[in-house]
Amino acid sequence: MPTVSGGDVPDGADADHPPLLGGELIGHGGAALRLYMGMTPGQHEQFEIMGQVEAPLVRCGHYWALKTTGGAAAASVVQAHPQLALRDVVLIPVTVTHLGLLRLLQSGHLYCADATQWRLYGALRRPSPRNDGVHVYYKVHPSTQLM
Repeated sequence: MPTVSGGDVPDGADADHPPLLGGELIGHGGAALRLYMGMTPGQHEQFEIMGQVEAPLVRCGHYWALKTTGGAAAASVVQAHPQLALRDVVLIPVTVTHLGLLRLLQSGHLYCADATQWRLYGALRRPSPRNDGVHVYYKVHPSTQLM
């Protein structure tokens, strides 16, 4: 699991996951991928109200850019929306489970672009997609913003 800390995000935003106790991530499998998604304030508002938000249309191919650091995720949103400042971007940590990584890669919904970026095609959902055995594919954590 990539673990990167830096001064470009609030305390804890790039921290390791706390221990997974009590089956919070069913089907976690002992391994998880920690990534960060950046949203515009409007996308975040829709996500909070609806529990789902479609991939941004400004991205070629309609995908979410998932980065290994919060700062890179925020910079990616500002690059796509130059009218925004870094402090306007809402950062959402996402844990992709071991099973989710396999299933999303196999289905073509998740793609590894390089060592620092993944792409999630389609909508982001809370709760996340599950398989027949109710094993979660990813978990969306509480959002944060740069100061």
